[in-house]
Amino acid sequence: MKIKISGTEYDAAQLGKLSLFDIIELKRQTGLSVDELKESFADVDKDNPETAMRSEETLIGFGAVVWLARRKAGERLTFEEACSFPLDELEFIAEPDDGLDDAVDPPMPGPDSGLGANPALSNG
Repeated sequence: MKIKISGTEYDAAQLGKLSLFDIIELKRQTGLSVDELKESFADVDKDNPETAMRSEETLIGFGAVVWLARRKAGERLTFEEACSFPLDELEFIAEPDDGLDDAVDPPMPGPDSGLGANPALSNG
């Protein structure tokens, strides 16, 4: 999966490609370990992605995915800076073979979630 923010495409953060420094900064910036980041999406109903908006931990996890994707693209931003953009400038781009078994797979919010989702896209 890719995300697009303000017209710039980013690959979703693949956890297997994180550096040790990425992992240290993930913990410093968000308070989450890699396992906690993965677990933050465990209770999200894939058929009702808006459930992700009910949990602070899931929101932080989603922000962490955005932040890590931007880091992997070479941007050096704080967590706050990486997540400070209008949500209507966020798009999700599903790819046929995402290899999401090795990646954080945040659910794709629906059109009523306020997260700029494109209803024509699906998570698989």
